[in-house]
Amino acid sequence: MTRTLLAALLLATPAAAQDAPLDGTWVTTPMGMTLAEACPEAFMAIASQIAEATARTQAEEIAWGGTFDPSTVPAFNRVGEGQRIDWTRDGETWSGAMSEDGQDAGTITLTLLAPDRIDSGVRMDIASMMGGAAGGLEGCDLTLDFELRHEG
Repeated sequence: MTRTLLAALLLATPAAAQDAPLDGTWVTTPMGMTLAEACPEAFMAIASQIAEATARTQAEEIAWGGTFDPSTVPAFNRVGEGQRIDWTRDGETWSGAMSEDGQDAGTITLTLLAPDRIDSGVRMDIASMMGGAAGGLEGCDLTLDFELRHEG
């Protein structure tokens, strides 16, 4: 009897512990940019342009379907030709390894803080994204932070 009860509790715990994000309108707000120290100073102007291009609040309808799994949500899997995102989970955080033509391009992270709030970060490996076309960018990562809030 004790084993049966323990097994039932262990099996029920992960499902009960995981909160699911709410379905509906989610607003993404840029929260800032970090540039790795390895980036040359001359790259700062380009990094600022990238941050500026993404520095707009966006709203999107997202249907989570009762589970926090970005691999099943089209909004988190839009990629161009030759690109892919491979999602893995660690607790309430999902990491999406971005690649282009087999090369590492960076990582997306999504952390569920509450059913109506998710923190996100996008780390871009600039040297890989440039395909080796620009020397001196090894170790140059640009990270953009975002907050996602359910708005209805």
